[in-house]
Amino acid sequence: MARIESKDVVQPDLLKPLRSELDLTIIKTKELSDGFLRVIKSQAELANQTKKSAAGYKELAEAEKKSVKALTEKEKLDQKILKLQQQSTQITKLQRQRQAELSVEIQRRNKLAQQEAKLTNQNLGAYQRLTVQIDKLTAEYRDLVVAEVKRLPQSAKLRAEILKLNAIRNKSNEALGMHQNKVGQYERALNG
Repeated sequence: MARIESKDVVQPDLLKPLRSELDLTIIKTKELSDGFLRVIKSQAELANQTKKSAAGYKELAEAEKKSVKALTEKEKLDQKILKLQQQSTQITKLQRQRQAELSVEIQRRNKLAQQEAKLTNQNLGAYQRLTVQIDKLTAEYRDLVVAEVKRLPQSAKLRAEILKLNAIRNKSNEALGMHQNKVGQYERALNG
């Protein structure tokens, strides 16, 4: 029997194509593994980007909600301002109306005051004329009494006219509230 040696059984060239194919497979597996790691890394980055984008989207959505809320508040404030301006306009119209009514009332009162002043001046003029007439008659009466020792019928008539005019003047004084001519008439005040 012949001896079989390993070189007879194993053909060195038989495994060589398998070995080279194995080496190629290892290289391709390493390349695929590296590519897979790159894909996983890019997916992780993309996930982080997506997470950041989602957070940014949430922030954007919250900012949009806040802006909508602020816009709603602004519209409410604009409506309130418009309403207040309308009320102010109404108040201004009311003030103008009341101012006009007040002006009319002031004019009416001024007219009444002027009429009363006219009447008072007329009454005062009549009162002053009455006082001048009484003073004139009193002076004439004094002159007659001094000139004549005794009273004559003419002086009695003059005295009666003076007393009558004095009574009219006293009534006018009371009506006008002028009481200075009654100074010293305390008995009359006490008796009523």
